[in-house]
Amino acid sequence: MTENEKKIIKILEEVLALEDSGETITADSDLINDLAAESIDFIDICFRLEKDFNIGKVAVTDIFLRV
Repeated sequence: MTENEKKIIKILEEVLALEDSGETITADSDLINDLAAESIDFIDICFRLEKDFNIGKVAVTDIFLRV
């Protein structure tokens, strides 16, 4: 696992309050169905990705895809 992947998992654990839940986040984890993310969580995740990775605006649609 790369350092970036570890950072992303840490962000998700913190935002979704999974740090002590025993829930395991993998690349295949579904944010809604597996991790119970809600709309407000996506806004927080976008903000944290922008801040922690020092990147430009991350749109919610970049991480929240409907099939």
